Amino acid sequence: MISQELCAIIGAADDNSVLDTLASNETVSTNALLLIRLHSLLTGLAGGNAGAAASWLKSYNVILDARPLELMHQPVGIKRVVDYLESRSRP
Repeated sequence: MISQELCAIIGAADDNSVLDTLASNETVSTNALLLIRLHSLLTGLAGGNAGAAASWLKSYNVILDARPLELMHQPVGIKRVVDYLESRSRP
């Protein structure tokens, strides 16, 4: 079962409609791909520690000027968070 918050972030009404929504909506598909990228980057930066990753998502970030999880609910928020994480993962 997909959480309601995750459905809201990617733009699906509920977990039963995720696949239909992904297939028919380019924006939702893009957000889903960005969410997968975000998970990959954050997992790497947190050293695989799910607790640390969850804490980071819920904590205020000075550079983003928001809590990442809250920012992700905005239209370009996932992209901003992914861009930030990509900048942090570069050598």
